[in-house]
Amino acid sequence: MLDYAAPPPAGSSADRRMYQDESRVLDFLALWNDDCATLRRAIEDQTDWGPFELAEMTPAFYDVFGARRILCRFVFHGDAETRAPFERDLRRRLAAITDWKDAPQAKLVDTPRSENTS
Repeated sequence: MLDYAAPPPAGSSADRRMYQDESRVLDFLALWNDDCATLRRAIEDQTDWGPFELAEMTPAFYDVFGARRILCRFVFHGDAETRAPFERDLRRRLAAITDWKDAPQAKLVDTPRSENTS
């Protein structure tokens, strides 16, 4: 099973602590049948602003209808008082790309490691 909660290897220890702080993490499942690199570019085009950073993408599973789900983890780099309006704007911008579901307890399955998720 893939461990999507592991912090990225690069960065300072403070960055890793922030990444592991669940109050700063926002996970979504994207409905996406193209490659992950295309989704990453679309997300970065829509969200190249504000305190949310796309930290990780992981192919998650195929739903019962055969639609592919990609787990996207965002990390909030702002003050708790300002999070709500930025999160609403992030959700609005992501909705312009594809359908999304909140994924607080996403369960991942093994996927081929050859796929480029960057």
